[in-house]
Amino acid sequence: MRVFLPWARNGLAIGVSVIAIAMVLLLPGLFSGKTFILVLLAAVIISASAAGFGAGLISTAVCSLAVADLLPPLNSLRISAHEDLLVMGGFATLAVLASGLVDWTAQPNVLVDEL
Repeated sequence: MRVFLPWARNGLAIGVSVIAIAMVLLLPGLFSGKTFILVLLAAVIISASAAGFGAGLISTAVCSLAVADLLPPLNSLRISAHEDLLVMGGFATLAVLASGLVDWTAQPNVLVDEL
């Protein structure tokens, strides 16, 4: 089921992202290293599947800020290591691609409908 109201789509994207970020912050023992990124990627995919590509992009932006904040040095949007910059860029790229793919697969297939 998709959400159609614009304010509801944006609210859903931000809400799912905030819940995922809160889960990562409140349960740090569950995530070793950089595995918290998978939870944030799941939030992006949930947002895109429930509310579309735009909501996926909003969720990508919010979660990308969280990734930048959670990578060392902590509580800073500054990324000091080159490998962390690659992690950040990889997350953003994968999140945008996943949002697009989820939205594309949710569209009705025109070729099948014509048959």
